[in-house]
Amino acid sequence: MVKSISHLEIELPVEKGLYAITGQNGSGKSTLVTCASSVFFNMPMKDYFGATEPDAYISSDFGNATRSWSKNEHGKWTPQSTGSMELKGFYEGSIIFGNRFRNTNYELLKQLDLINHDQLMDADEFIRSNLGRILHNNDGFYERLYRINSYQAGPEFTFRGDIFYYEKDGRRVSQFHMSTGENMLVSILHSLHLRNTDRASLTKPCVIFLDEIELALHPSSLKRLVVIIWSSIALMRLVRSLNT
Repeated sequence: MVKSISHLEIELPVEKGLYAITGQNGSGKSTLVTCASSVFFNMPMKDYFGATEPDAYISSDFGNATRSWSKNEHGKWTPQSTGSMELKGFYEGSIIFGNRFRNTNYELLKQLDLINHDQLMDADEFIRSNLGRILHNNDGFYERLYRINSYQAGPEFTFRGDIFYYEKDGRRVSQFHMSTGENMLVSILHSLHLRNTDRASLTKPCVIFLDEIELALHPSSLKRLVVIIWSSIALMRLVRSLNT
């Protein structure tokens, strides 16, 4: 048994498209997505699944390849693989294990205000315009959106990856002083942008799992986010067709 799932066999599509897994709270949606992500993501299993039965088991098949996770005699999760898994993927978890709040702590929040504006770079157009389009139906709303990564900030700063800022009325606002919806959405868009860039040169199918995509978003914003994700899928199709 893995969390709320005692036994489940399910076939997930890998054909190009946008798919949703829906259900009531506590029905196992997040567990299902996390289990499916273990096919391409070497996650710390105990952190993600907590205490599980000694016979807990996850197995994924794709083509002629199999990847499975089971617990050894010491109770530690170990992976096993047969064949070559011709599949790429990306998993964005919910609040606790995802990228959306991975840098959020009080000490870091104090550090972010010490970043010199000259260190900041313009945010990628994909992120800037889509953040405004989704939240305000206005591509230019976050015209002054910037980012900085941990390497540029210097060794005295402890955050990971990229941190975003925007200027409003002459005042600079760090990502973790933005609204909850802005904070989480800018991280999702950043992840999508990185995978879009990487995906264009891939020959393997690519699966992107976004758990609890609707968190902190107004229904109108969620609708626009879904449209943009679908458009990104169409763009990846076009890029691949141009490259072949």
